[in-house]
Amino acid sequence: MTETENNQEKVTIRIDLEGDLAKQFLNLKKSRGVLASSELIRMLIVEEWNRRVEILSNLRTPTNPKEGIQ
Repeated sequence: MTETENNQEKVTIRIDLEGDLAKQFLNLKKSRGVLASSELIRMLIVEEWNRRVEILSNLRTPTNPKEGIQ
C-alpha cells in the first residue's frame, strides 16, 4: 500500500487469472456489462464491503422489537 500526493491510500493490483478462475472472472465481467477488468474489481470490493456492513448492522439490531426498550 502506498500513499498518493494528497495522502490518500493507494493500492496497485496486478493479477493473472488462469483456468476456471479466469473463466469465472470473464463470465462475471460479461454478465455485469463491464468493459474494464479494474472496474469489475472495484464493483466486487464495494459489494463485499456493503455485505459486511449489512451483516454487522444486523448483528447490532435487536431481533425482538421489545429488546432494547427500557
